[in-house]
Amino acid sequence: MIMARNDSNQNGKFARDLLGKIHEPKSILFDTSGIAKTGHTSSNRRTQLGAYTEAHKSFERAFSMSTLPFDIRNIRWYTLESIPHLAYHIYSVDEERRIVDILFKFDANAKIVLHRHKADYITLVLQGELRLYRPNGELKEIRPVGSYVEGKANGEPHTEGGGDQDVIAFFSNRNVDNAVYEILDENLSTVATLGISEFKALLEAQAAQPSTTVA
Repeated sequence: MIMARNDSNQNGKFARDLLGKIHEPKSILFDTSGIAKTGHTSSNRRTQLGAYTEAHKSFERAFSMSTLPFDIRNIRWYTLESIPHLAYHIYSVDEERRIVDILFKFDANAKIVLHRHKADYITLVLQGELRLYRPNGELKEIRPVGSYVEGKANGEPHTEGGGDQDVIAFFSNRNVDNAVYEILDENLSTVATLGISEFKALLEAQAAQPSTTVA
């Protein structure tokens, strides 16, 4: 089972330490021209104001780097040996409605294999930021946490992965004809295909989801 890192306790302590530093300078005033003045009359007031400003910037940087962790306590992750840096949990393979719903976890600071989407799809990022790269490695797009993006079948081949934090994103593949993903080599030639039948087999191999019925 692959577990996402949860640094909430450490982040909380770091935040409290920073907040203590932020509140050290007393009686910060602002004049009408927007220039900060400190109520201290000691000669080190500029140093104190500088410390306040730097601590505030450090606080903002700390919390802009990562998002709140997504609760995965009831999710069991699975992996494919041929696709490193990726874990998945399949929720549904609806052959009649041609829908495949999957939760993916992308490793931080890594890229999965080059591929092309063969079906229309929707992504909803639940943790971190999803980064997409063109075949030449150029960063194409960054989808932040909470972003909802619709994609079309047979778009540009790409790789994708996490930023400085593992990414968890929900993918809903719609209007699936047969293939969902084409795995490509560096020459953009197809080396493998994942379609309805493959995802159905993977879903059947997963542990069954416990019943949510109360009575």
